[in-house]
Amino acid sequence: MVKKTHLFRQGYKIPWTLAIIAAALASAKRPHFTVEPPARVLWPATRGAHALCRATGHPTPDVNWVTADGQILTTIPGLRHVLNDGRLVVGARRSVVDAGGGGSSAILRCKASNKAGTTLSRPMLLQPVEDNVLSHSVRQLTPAKVGGSVVLRCEISPQIGLVDIRWIQDGLTLSTSYIGGDSRWISGAGGFLLGVDLTQADIQAEYSCIALDTPSPIVKLTTDDSSWLENNEINSVEARTGDTVILPCIMRHVNGHTITWQRQEASGVWIAHTPGEGIVKGGALILPNIRPHHALRYACSTGTESSTRLLVRLIVTEPLTVTVTPNPMMLGTGGSGVFNCSVQGGRGGGVTLSWQHEGRPLHAPQSRLSLGPVRSHHAGLYQCTAYDHIDSAVSGAELVIADRPPRLISTFSEAVTRIGQSVVLRCAANGIPPPRILWTLDNRPLPSAPDKYSVNTRAESLPNGEEGAIVSTLSVTIRTADEGGRYGCNATNSGGSHAHHARLNIFGPPNIRYLPPIHVKTNTDVVLNCPYSGYPIKEVIWRREDGSAIDSSLESTEDIGILRLPSVRSTDAGSYTCEVRAESGELARRTVRLEVHKPPKIMPFHFPEELEVGGSTQATCSLVSGDKPILFSWHKDNLPIPSVLKVKEVL
Repeated sequence: MVKKTHLFRQGYKIPWTLAIIAAALASAKRPHFTVEPPARVLWPATRGAHALCRATGHPTPDVNWVTADGQILTTIPGLRHVLNDGRLVVGARRSVVDAGGGGSSAILRCKASNKAGTTLSRPMLLQPVEDNVLSHSVRQLTPAKVGGSVVLRCEISPQIGLVDIRWIQDGLTLSTSYIGGDSRWISGAGGFLLGVDLTQADIQAEYSCIALDTPSPIVKLTTDDSSWLENNEINSVEARTGDTVILPCIMRHVNGHTITWQRQEASGVWIAHTPGEGIVKGGALILPNIRPHHALRYACSTGTESSTRLLVRLIVTEPLTVTVTPNPMMLGTGGSGVFNCSVQGGRGGGVTLSWQHEGRPLHAPQSRLSLGPVRSHHAGLYQCTAYDHIDSAVSGAELVIADRPPRLISTFSEAVTRIGQSVVLRCAANGIPPPRILWTLDNRPLPSAPDKYSVNTRAESLPNGEEGAIVSTLSVTIRTADEGGRYGCNATNSGGSHAHHARLNIFGPPNIRYLPPIHVKTNTDVVLNCPYSGYPIKEVIWRREDGSAIDSSLESTEDIGILRLPSVRSTDAGSYTCEVRAESGELARRTVRLEVHKPPKIMPFHFPEELEVGGSTQATCSLVSGDKPILFSWHKDNLPIPSVLKVKEVL
């Protein structure tokens, strides 16, 4: 007999979704930037600008320049060129404005993507400036003499900030370094150049400096002390962590006196300079590889009582850096966690934070990013971007959804006790997410009896180094022999389960708890457990409905009382009786009914390939075979059909 139930749908088009799950290649490697764009690129009115970024990974990543909102930049002939090698070339700003392309500031960054994921570079500010911002000049701060010293400074616009400067002597790059204090030419932060032990060739040479690929006009050194202006005094020098710093002592009429240096400690006390903090050459104090603790006030003098003391403040700035922790963060499905973004350094003030997940912006402007409950699509790279209008930095950390099935790392053994005593059973398990441990008695949940059972579960570190273990203890107060049986602890999480069982034997007569009827489908493996108590027990036997004993081969003593029936058929249905005989001869029996049902089989149904909005259709669920009773239910996308869809079911 065929039974049917119908499903009608009116006024809606029925959508169908095909989900395809693809496994990532084991050899895939997330993109990593080997060259990042600078934090800021100046864009003059009559000149273009350019920047470069490059990334590696496997497979080779696609590298694109994107805007702050994620739009990919493309080439616009004559105005903007995005090259295959990762370079971005922007035409002269005036030409871009005349062409209607806009000439305002913009925040750009690189995006590298492959099958392993997406990584963003730090942001780059494309800042419009006037042409005169890139006009540099060289100023001589002290007169030059053969055998003496000279201090030059490359003066650049404050809008440029701290940049690397290259010095040119007679058209060739001047070798400037600080290696053990042996170099005759030393360049320092703030555009300073110190020359010592000058030769006649040095005096007659021409000098210029280059900043941002722009050279200054050429100058020649002067030896005329009378032309040396008093306004050459330097009040402060700004440098970056790791720079070499030259603090010049610009004093007139030294008359051969030795220049000495002092520094003012945080306490306000002035102490003499020590050789371990740099050297004095040509009257200038040279501090290599400076750190934040060098940011003090320094003073130079000739050492005489009537000498004037000149003060200069050293300002040390640290680069903006970002760190995201933990990295990686491993969570199980449904777990929760927090990424922390810590920011150090910077000189622009007012740091702005933003978060991105696989290159997509997140609405989380705080230093803490809370996640959870997580699912598989939450996995990937989370990046924190910091920007202070002058500098920028980005760092990231991976969220790994690493479901790991539970593993019991500590269990209990079979025990024998008497009425009136108490027993503590203990299980410990780990896994991702942390497992839940449930206790059973003869494969059933423990009865609610606070006077008999007490469960305490906690997380702790075990002596063997197992971290994050969940430890559960079951305290059993023995009031009767019926508290005996096969106790179990079952650790479960989204990745699976792991169970352990052992008997708690209590001296007393045999007894078997109630066994409810069992209903299974054909070809199902059935396990019958005889829930007996009492001790000592001589034997446990299972019998068929006709009274014949069933030969049950035991794999271990833990299998006593367990009957396994593989792939049952209709002929296996019937009554099964468990007999428990004590050493004293006392006998207990309990019968259980096993019902084997043929599962339902449904005829496939189909919807028309094309449906019109506002039309209707129907589907029929036809039962071909199966044992009664049978209940019908309809689902859409594995979920109950919501009432808003106006679906009618007719039996």
